Amino acid sequence: MAEHTRIYDLGGIDPTPAAGRAGEAPGRGQPTAPFRTAALPVRRASVRGGFDFYGTFSLFLPGTGQMLRGEIALGLFYMVSLGFVLAFGWALVTSLDRVTETLRVLEYPGAPAVWVLCITFGAGVLLHLANILSANPRAGSYGPHPVLAGLASAVFPGWGQILNGAYRRACLIVAAAWLIAAMWVLAAPQVHEYLAQVRLFIPDEVMAVCSPAVRYTAPAVLWALAVYDAVATATSRRR
Repeated sequence: MAEHTRIYDLGGIDPTPAAGRAGEAPGRGQPTAPFRTAALPVRRASVRGGFDFYGTFSLFLPGTGQMLRGEIALGLFYMVSLGFVLAFGWALVTSLDRVTETLRVLEYPGAPAVWVLCITFGAGVLLHLANILSANPRAGSYGPHPVLAGLASAVFPGWGQILNGAYRRACLIVAAAWLIAAMWVLAAPQVHEYLAQVRLFIPDEVMAVCSPAVRYTAPAVLWALAVYDAVATATSRRR
């Protein structure tokens, strides 16, 4: 019995899905369109009407900004760490006379206790700055009114920068504010009287930096720069 053979023309095989073709489906012999992926919508953060409150909470109460953002473990870490540093520093200050006497009995000068106190202060400042940086949500609505940003930096230098989302400049300003506060503490007469009782003295080089000219000029310059930068940044982002 003779075999009947039929040949069917299936045309060219097009691996491109129908959803990826441009226009209508190509016919026989017509070149296919290249594969295209659908562009996903990208949400961009608005720079008008709004400010960052996570950094604000972490500025005044470390760890709360992270906890409000849902990072409970990170917020507790900063809160507990800074609490430990503060407790250790306070215990060292209140027992400095006994610590220095013990060091002298062991034939060590009392200066190491002062260095430990300075290191403790530095550790607290670094933890505070890291807490502010980690509170940055990296997305959200930045751009408060320039008047609000300027008033915030006038109340506390660096606060206006946080509202603007400029976290690195905020940390620089806050670090400078901590250093100025340390200069005022070292220059206080009560501190000198207490150190004299435990036979400790602040080096002349440090007191030269803490001179009245520096102590009065540095806060004014920092305050003016913080307010100007906050207002200028907020104004440029609202254009």
